[in-house]
Parts: sequence; structure tokens; C-alpha cells
Amino acid sequence: MPAHYNNILIISNGELIGDGLVKLPFVRAFRREFPNAHITWLARNGCVYANVLKDIVGDNINEVITNTRLGESMLDIVRPVVRPKDASKFDLIINPELRWNRTLAAYRIPHNTFYSRYKNFALSDIKPHLPIPKRPPHVLGDLMWLLSNLCEREVEPDYAPIVVPEKYLKLAETLVPEADISRAIGLAPGSGGRNKCWPLESYIALGQKLLQDGFLPVYLIGPQELEWYPIIRDAVPNALFPLQATEDRSVYVTLAVAKRLHAGVANDAGGAHLMATAESLPLIVLYGLTPPTEFVPNTKHFYPMPVQEFEFASLAELPVDVVFGRVASLLNSVCHPREGGNLVVTER
Repeated sequence: MPAHYNNILIISNGELIGDGLVKLPFVRAFRREFPNAHITWLARNGCVYANVLKDIVGDNINEVITNTRLGESMLDIVRPVVRPKDASKFDLIINPELRWNRTLAAYRIPHNTFYSRYKNFALSDIKPHLPIPKRPPHVLGDLMWLLSNLCEREVEPDYAPIVVPEKYLKLAETLVPEADISRAIGLAPGSGGRNKCWPLESYIALGQKLLQDGFLPVYLIGPQELEWYPIIRDAVPNALFPLQATEDRSVYVTLAVAKRLHAGVANDAGGAHLMATAESLPLIVLYGLTPPTEFVPNTKHFYPMPVQEFEFASLAELPVDVVFGRVASLLNSVCHPREGGNLVVTER
């Protein structure tokens, strides 16, 4: 292990909630390998490690620098975007980026060791020690290869469950009551990019069909979709809206609620990744033009539903009955009925 790497800079393009949760096993594994290092995370754009996921990341990262626009200006290639606070140079810069302008801008930051796959490690002081795979389709696999190669051995990602504080687990008991757990189906209609969204009217119709079939739709409405709340509430009045039933805006509220759901349906977005933190929750994720490869949720209970599977051109064409049928089929495969008509999860 190269113990002299005490001041480390990791560069990223930026992280929304989904990106941040997907990369979290890498962040934890990196800290495990460098327990005493000062780790700085530098993002070209915004980064949830600086706000929404700050408490979850904890001391795995010491400092987060956001919205640097690294490489956007040609000046970045001739002058450093950032310098270490307590040293003249970073001991190590890790640059997963493959674009020339961003890589050269990263290289300009003062450093002792530069580590980058750009142009087959042309600028990198660290060369391949492990067999070079084709760039993995999943971003976590790419990051873990970089860490493994740095350590000159295979390093496993840290998939330890996120610990939800007890006060949020207690709060979730009031938001999704015990009597409703066996029929509560989480629906996350939002996305940071609306082009990734199954139409709102489809999520409304799915909620209505779930109610008719004896289930309870639980809509997870995030801050970017607040205008949808009254629309869905009026159309599906018997549904639950746990995030609107409390003034606490911590991400832990969503994570605690997810633990009380029976199954989930979401777009390829942050809502899917938040529900995926509930380790045993069966999760259906709807995919439009983006394939279910690069940023898939970190869960063993992941059921992708790409529109290409049904020969539709877009999510807008995906019928409600098709999604409802997939939900019913999933529940039948992982559940069995008990007295009173409720369903309970069984091991698969």
C-alpha cells in the first residue's frame, strides 16, 4: 500500500442523489484503504456529498469542492483550478475523466502523483498493475478498478447498509403505519431530468389501479416535483404522501420510509436509488432511451423495465397495464397470501 498518499484529490463530474448513492461503496472502500488520508472530492458540477448526502458520507470524505467547471475554460489548462489548503501539492490526484480538456485541467492542479486512464495512462504516474478491462458499463465498476489497480490487488466495494437513525425509523412508523406495510407500494414519479420520467398521468393511473387491487400507493414526491403533489392527491385521494406529511427534509426520512414499503416503482433517477437502500425491497425501474447499465441501483432486488423490451420508442408509450402487470407478476413471485388478503414477503 502506498502509505505516502496522505493528501488525496478525487475528481468527479458531479453527483446527483442517484450518482452519489451508486458511488458510495467506492467512497467507503477508498476510506478503508486510506484511513488516515485527507480526502478532497472535487466536482465539476454540484455534488450531493456537500449537502443532501453529507451526513451519510460522513468522514469518508474530508472536504467537498463543488461547481468548479473544471476544464470548461481554456485558462484551466494553464492555471490550477484549486490548490491544497495545507500543502503546496496534493500527494495524489485521481482523475477518472477521459476528456482531454478536463484531464489537462486536472493535471495542472499541483500534485506529486497523477493517476489517470486518459490516453492509455499517457499522463499517469501510475501504470496498470492489474489487467485492464474494457471500460465497465457500470460507473462503480470503473471506479473500483481504479482503486484496485492503485492498491495492486482486488479491492471490494463496501455495500454496508446505510444506518438510519432511530428517530427517523420512529417517524416512518407514523408515515406508513404498521397495518399498511404489507400493501404499501412506493411510487417515485420524479427525476432530475424530466425526459427520464414516465408521464405523471401514468403514475396516477397506476396508483388508481393499485388501490383497486387492494394495494396502497405511497408517492415519494421530492422537492423538484412539489407542484405534482396536489395533482396526484386530488386524483388518488387515498394514497399516502409521507414526505409531505412531515416538515423534516432530511434524506433519512425517505430512507426510513423505503424500509416500510412492500415494493417500489420508479424512473431511472434518484427516487429509485433511495428506495434501493432498503435492502430487501423489490424495485422496478422504468428505462426509456438510457440502458440499464451505467448507473443501476446498488441492490440485489433490481428489476429493470426498459421500453425496448416491449418495442416501444419512449416511456410515454409504455402502457399503465403493462407496468401494473409487471408489478403484479413481481409480487406474485416474491410473496404469498395470508389470511385477510394481505401479502407477506417470503425468501426467494
